[in-house]
Amino acid sequence: NELLSLVVDGAVALIFLYPTTDKDIDLYLNRTEDSFPVPSDAHFIRQIVGGTCGTIAVFHALANGTQCHDSILSGTVLEVLLNEDAGLHDADDVMNRSRRFVNSDAVRKAHDAAVTAAIREGGTTRPAAGKRQGRHFITFVNCNNHLLELDGRRPKPTCRKITSEDTFLRDAANEVKSIVAATQDSLIHVRCSLVALVPFAGVDKGND
Repeated sequence: NELLSLVVDGAVALIFLYPTTDKDIDLYLNRTEDSFPVPSDAHFIRQIVGGTCGTIAVFHALANGTQCHDSILSGTVLEVLLNEDAGLHDADDVMNRSRRFVNSDAVRKAHDAAVTAAIREGGTTRPAAGKRQGRHFITFVNCNNHLLELDGRRPKPTCRKITSEDTFLRDAANEVKSIVAATQDSLIHVRCSLVALVPFAGVDKGND
C-alpha cells in the first residue's frame, strides 16, 4: 500500500513482468476466467512470435487505456492499428489482427529500437529473434471502467471486475498479488516488476 501511494494519480494501466517456468505458466493460464463482459471496443492481439510480449503489453496499455487515445498522434502506426477492426474478438479476427501487428515494419523497427536501447543500458547481449526469454509481460488496464487482463498467450481478453479511475490501481495490484501468491518459489517473488502508465500533463501532441 505504501508503494502504491507513490504512483502518480490517474494510472490507466499496469504492465507486469514476471519470470516463467513451465509450472508457473500452467498455474497462470489455468486461473479462473471471470464472467464480467469485455467492453465491445477493447483492443486485443495474441503473441504469435516469441520474445515480443513486452511490445504487445505496451500496445495493450496504450490501445485500451481510457485516457490514452487523445495522446496518440494522427497518422502514426498506432492510430492505424487502433482503427482496424477494433473490438472484434472472434478467434479469426484476433489472429488476423495479430499477424498484421507482427508483420508491421513500423512495429518491428520500434521493437528493435527498444531492444537495442535495453542492451546498451543493461550491458546484456541481444537475444535470438523469436526466442522466448524466460520472462513474460502482461497488462492490466482500465478500459471504460472495466479491469481488463490482457495476455498475448491467452485467446482473448479477460475482464476481472468493474473498476474506476479511483480504484483501478489498487484493483489491478490485487490481481498481481494473486498471481505472485500462486507461485511457491520465493526467488520468483522478488524478481517480479511493475510499471504504471500514468497521465503526463506536459505532453505536446504537436511534437514528435
